[in-house]
Amino acid sequence: MADRISLRAAINAHCKSCSYDKEEPGGWRQQVQDCGVPRCALYAVRPVPKVSEG
Repeated sequence: MADRISLRAAINAHCKSCSYDKEEPGGWRQQVQDCGVPRCALYAVRPVPKVSEG
């Protein structure tokens, strides 16, 4: 039986493959947060860095 990945892991992987460019500044989460495709079906659930309250 094949191992399945979680829905969150699948979304993260898709967004990373779509948005991340290692030659650009910022990590992959920062680049995904700056995604400019609000029409994407995953836009509302894309991974974004956690904001620390303080």
